[in-house]
Amino acid sequence: MADLRPANENPWYVLMTYYGEQDGDEVDWELHKANAEFWNELNFESRRLPNLEERVREETPLALAETLGGNSKITDRSGKRKLNVGQRAERLAIFKGYLDRGESLTGTVDLNEVHFEHNLVTDGYFFLGNANLFLSRFEKNVSMRKLRLQGKLSFSGTIIKGQLDLERANIGTGFHASDITLHANLNIKRGDFSGGFDLEHSLIGGKIVAQNADISGPATFNCIHVASKADFAGANFDDDAIFKSAKFGGRAEFSQCDFSKKADFQLAEIKGPFSCSGSTFHGTAVFAGAGFGSSVDFTTAIFSKSVTFVNAFFKGPSKKNQSSIRFDETIFEAPVSFAQTRFCNEFPRFSNTVLPDSVLFSAEDEFWPNRFPRDQSEAKVWKNSASVARHTVSKQGFPEDEHFFFRREMECARQIGGWWDKFPYEVFRWVSDYGCSVARPVICLFVLWFIGALIFTAEFSQLYHLPGKVPSWHEPFSLSFANIFKIFGFQRLYFGSEYMDALRVGLKFLSSVQTILGFFFLFFLGLGLRQRFRLR
Repeated sequence: MADLRPANENPWYVLMTYYGEQDGDEVDWELHKANAEFWNELNFESRRLPNLEERVREETPLALAETLGGNSKITDRSGKRKLNVGQRAERLAIFKGYLDRGESLTGTVDLNEVHFEHNLVTDGYFFLGNANLFLSRFEKNVSMRKLRLQGKLSFSGTIIKGQLDLERANIGTGFHASDITLHANLNIKRGDFSGGFDLEHSLIGGKIVAQNADISGPATFNCIHVASKADFAGANFDDDAIFKSAKFGGRAEFSQCDFSKKADFQLAEIKGPFSCSGSTFHGTAVFAGAGFGSSVDFTTAIFSKSVTFVNAFFKGPSKKNQSSIRFDETIFEAPVSFAQTRFCNEFPRFSNTVLPDSVLFSAEDEFWPNRFPRDQSEAKVWKNSASVARHTVSKQGFPEDEHFFFRREMECARQIGGWWDKFPYEVFRWVSDYGCSVARPVICLFVLWFIGALIFTAEFSQLYHLPGKVPSWHEPFSLSFANIFKIFGFQRLYFGSEYMDALRVGLKFLSSVQTILGFFFLFFLGLGLRQRFRLR
């Protein structure tokens, strides 16, 4: 950058600012209008530039300045004439010196390695060919609204301390701005970029405004860093849209977009909310390894081909009781993969979502929230999402994954309703871990047997009135066991009805309770064994 040339030494810049530079903080639109009219007269007809070159070679700059734009009434805000004849002659002299070196202005507009101290305003300018601004430096803003350029526009390696405004610009064969440093905003709202858009490895210090932009060629935003918001709402991507390893410091808005081919957000980092609501993805969509630091909204989006969220990271809501990972009414027409996708604080919301037969979820605790909602409305949403995931993996024949989501569905159901509604789920949880545990029912059976045996032992140590028999030391333990497993006939076989009838009322009640609870615990033991050995 140390060898940059002053803008006023560049012949193209001299012609673009023939009536004067934008040397104020604000744009002088009267001056701009005169500059634009002069420039466009030279460019609309290809013979004008060669004609001007011939006149500059033959006439003196002063004489040419008298006739070229001599009738202009351009004034500044104080009413003083902008650039008198002598000043315009000086600018033409710069042009003449360029031509005297054997150069020609036909072809590409060369503004490479130029230092621009003032605002560059080319709103409404027309360019026949390419415009190159490689490795240049702008101390203020660059405004190119409604620019019409038949070739390509290149800003690669440029530093712009202000903003770059290309609203409604029409670029014929592509915009190339890789490795630029832009201190303020980039505005390409309603721009038409027929040859693609390249902004990879660039730093945007402000925000990107790209609402309703139309990018016909490849859109390359690899490794860009946007400090603030990026708004692509309503943008149309006719070719691949690549945002691989892009970083967005604020909200990333891609709602109502149309992705005709591949949409690649692999390894992207979005700190603010991310929205693709209402967008259509005609090609494959890749969100593998992407990090979402806030809310994510894919509501009513349509995915026509495969989608992958493998190794993606969803941090979840910034506020409690806020459903912020939303796939409501989203349509997936091809396989979807959430394998090893981490949902840190919240279940994704699947309300009226159309999922294909092939959906991959990772049924491991580390990929799902380690908390469950206390708010009942939120719990209902989580319960529905867990139910959708369970149903999806069930259709694919994954019983272990099915039971994983079933447990989470039950955990959410445990938060809904009054205490009487919650009580069955609490029992189901503590006794069998929602039908998953083998150890818990066994422990419950053991405790039921041992406590019953102790009570029988205490009673039998004082009672010897049982007909024809004195209790032995093991009899209380045997009776407790027979009561629990009465359905197998142990009580009838080893003790009989007369023995049971002779017991005190309290012991009869205890035996009945053991029989009921024993059946209850055996049922949950069966569920645990069924799940352990994947039985159907």
